[in-house]
Amino acid sequence: MENVADVPPEQIITGTERERNDRLPAFSLHLDLIRGLAALVVFYGHLHLIVTGHGSVGGDVHGLAIATHPVGGTALPHAAVVVFFVLSGYLVGGSVLRDVDRQRFSWSSYTLRRLTRLWTVLIPAMVIGTLLDLTTKRFFSTTRFFHTGYFTSHLNGAPSLSNFGRYLFFLQAIDWFQTPRFGTNGALWSLSCEFWYYLFFPILALCFSSSHLSRTVRCGLAALLVALMVFAGPRISLSFPIWLFGVAAYSMPAKIPKKAQNPLNGAFAILFLLVLYVLRSRPLPPLLADYILALSFTVLVYGLVHRSDSVRRSLYFRLSHALALPSYTLYACHIPMTVLSAAFLAYEFPNIFRHPALAMTLIFVTVFANVVILYRLFERNTDGIRRFIEKRMVRQPTAQVQAPILTSL
Repeated sequence: MENVADVPPEQIITGTERERNDRLPAFSLHLDLIRGLAALVVFYGHLHLIVTGHGSVGGDVHGLAIATHPVGGTALPHAAVVVFFVLSGYLVGGSVLRDVDRQRFSWSSYTLRRLTRLWTVLIPAMVIGTLLDLTTKRFFSTTRFFHTGYFTSHLNGAPSLSNFGRYLFFLQAIDWFQTPRFGTNGALWSLSCEFWYYLFFPILALCFSSSHLSRTVRCGLAALLVALMVFAGPRISLSFPIWLFGVAAYSMPAKIPKKAQNPLNGAFAILFLLVLYVLRSRPLPPLLADYILALSFTVLVYGLVHRSDSVRRSLYFRLSHALALPSYTLYACHIPMTVLSAAFLAYEFPNIFRHPALAMTLIFVTVFANVVILYRLFERNTDGIRRFIEKRMVRQPTAQVQAPILTSL
């Protein structure tokens, strides 16, 4: 048995721990790098579409993915969102399972943690995105780029307060609410899915993992989960299994011998890339394609989490951090920034678009530099904001109240 990898129970490592520690498990750095690269893929896909105009609206289950080349295949930005869902299931779902197993799960603490994580970036992204969109419309609406752009076709002024509220409370992907896109920022649709998965899974976990709940309570929770999934609608609920794949990667015991880890992880990575290539060149029904892609990536995640050996600060260490830490900010803010940057160039230096690689490089550097600034202003302070609210609004539970999990429902 000593030849089998021993993954530590604390697989979930917070952003604060990543910044402070000089040594981290290799799997954490690998997942960080993947998360950062996925955000860059989304950014590049939209940047390429904005600058070159090459692409079409993908026909996926969400109806919002942007396919670059080949047209009609699985969009790279959408494939990256599938990767995000699996990673979210691993990290967030894994932390829920850990707390439920230890009888430490608290709805108040969990809700505060999730909402501060989402809103600390989302609220500034919506406010700043609105200001950027209004600037684009006010000063650069005469450019050919503005009139022919896919994202700018929905830019008719500042979003209404009702639309702001829908996005603030993650209702944008629910069919019951006819929600127009939030200005140019079409990427915000996936945050609605994330929020509802954050709500679905603890209920599911308590139904099956908690030994302290009576059958009546379990049945009530199951009914509540069904009602919430019906309310959320098929766009969100049918993709919930994708998120659960990440939970499965967390839950499966480590069984790959150490000697086999490197070759198997290489094979898993090749399998994932091969599946992505096939799905892009031979389109399948959108939901089925998402499931296949998510399953292949889950296999890769399961292989990577066996790498529990510590890694000191190095170039790889720093690169993983540099890409992963601002990934949420990059995802939430890049489209309005990219649209404004491209519109400005089209207005002031129209000939630069004869060299699309140069134009994309300038926009990429500009947007990424501003994303880093916003990350340092907002996302980096998520834990501090949560602790600030926790001290003032959340009563710390006593030892007697912590034990029964029912007290947090």
